Amino acid sequence: MIFILILFAVKISTTDFLGHLIRNRDVAILLLISLGLTIRHPWTYCVALTFSFMIFFIVHAIFAIGMGDVKLISVLIAIMAPQNFNDISKIAILLMITSIVVAIPYIVVSHSLRLRIPWAPSLFLATILYMATR
Repeated sequence: MIFILILFAVKISTTDFLGHLIRNRDVAILLLISLGLTIRHPWTYCVALTFSFMIFFIVHAIFAIGMGDVKLISVLIAIMAPQNFNDISKIAILLMITSIVVAIPYIVVSHSLRLRIPWAPSLFLATILYMATR
């Protein structure tokens, strides 16, 4: 699964980095492939997908992140399939650290906090780090 994530990370992160766009087609293909690979627990996968989408949809409304980011993080959290609170806290910490690492160069170069930052690279980096440490 990590190899598939790396392939999608390169494709989706490149389009997000160059055009600030995460295509629905790419997220849907990642969703279908990951659902096929996690067929042993489809109910858990669907519940995680639904709840993470609802939570990040609210975050989208408050903090103005893109809907592509909301859909992508929902799929990635469902792929990670957190089992308990410790897993969820690990995911949150990894997301914060990787997001800060990706955002700092943008903020330093532009001298502003009001800019469009591609979030897909940090999302994939956090997911791959989480799956590698599991």
